[in-house]
Amino acid sequence: SAISETNDDYSFMPSTTQQRVISSIQIPPSILSLIGSSLIIYNIRKNHKRRTPHRRIMLALSVSNTISTLGWILQPFLVPAQDDALPDPWVYAVGNDASCVMLGAISQFSIISQPLYLGFLSLYFLLTVKFGVKQRDFQAKYERWVHAFILIFAVATAVGGILLGFFRPNVVSPGCWVNPPPLPAEESEGCIGNDCPERLFALVFGAIPSFASLSVIIVSNSMLYIHVRRTVMEGQKKSVTNEKKLTDFQSSLMLVASPQQPAPAESTSNTFSEDDGMHHAVGRGGNNNNKYYYASSSNASFSDISVLSGGDNARGRSILRSSNKQWKRVRQVGHQAFLYVGAYLLTFSWTFAV
Repeated sequence: SAISETNDDYSFMPSTTQQRVISSIQIPPSILSLIGSSLIIYNIRKNHKRRTPHRRIMLALSVSNTISTLGWILQPFLVPAQDDALPDPWVYAVGNDASCVMLGAISQFSIISQPLYLGFLSLYFLLTVKFGVKQRDFQAKYERWVHAFILIFAVATAVGGILLGFFRPNVVSPGCWVNPPPLPAEESEGCIGNDCPERLFALVFGAIPSFASLSVIIVSNSMLYIHVRRTVMEGQKKSVTNEKKLTDFQSSLMLVASPQQPAPAESTSNTFSEDDGMHHAVGRGGNNNNKYYYASSSNASFSDISVLSGGDNARGRSILRSSNKQWKRVRQVGHQAFLYVGAYLLTFSWTFAV
């Protein structure tokens, strides 16, 4: 190959067939990502009255992902068609130095904004779910400052790379980002490998922010998963205890309402402590219908006012079924946190390895 003969740094340049595969294989998932991000943006803008920190973070993350995806789609085509460092240009290249610089700026903006917004989203869930931070307080104390930091940092590093002239064509993949210049004919004529300032720029403004964001995502989602799991286990224990007490309470009401022991004309009340899962239960008897009303207020199981009559336990069971649905939703939060970390590691571990 002319490349391997000219410069050993490009000896691992993919073959023409490999270039076609690499260029084509990334387009379908990029299109799916673009559609998904566009739908999120449309949904948030359509329901713009529901302004919450979560929706604003998702909007910013989706916009960043859209910019990044457009860059990925254009990378195989906008790399320079002719370059002194690459005697054999990329197979689908139709671009020039200006389009390469544009691709490099898009890549730099995405490398900073996407991981940081993913980490910010993880911190949002951790602070609001585990530590009980109210959304109004989160907005005032954290949100606006983090948004400003991420956007300024991403734009500033992209502009800095343009001004310093660090954006050049990649070697083993299509696209442009921070790359050192081709090796000089003699070592005294320029920098070599890791001694180049481009390497330091890529490390400080690429690898370190991404690794820091990855660490935040793993730690915060692990803490959230442990918190949710512990909450579910404690709630299940309380639910079993409250179900037994509810059954015993219903049995006592049926005994009071039985024909052998007619219900009293005046109202009577049975009071439970808050730890039992109910604040109070009130029974009321009548001549024709024996209806017993109880009001429940439990952190673990009950959240409704039900009517029990005679031997009918349907309403009481409906409360327990409703609480089970709530706990299922809580479990889903934990599972989503686990899958989120796993998917992030699976996606970005290859980038860190390279």
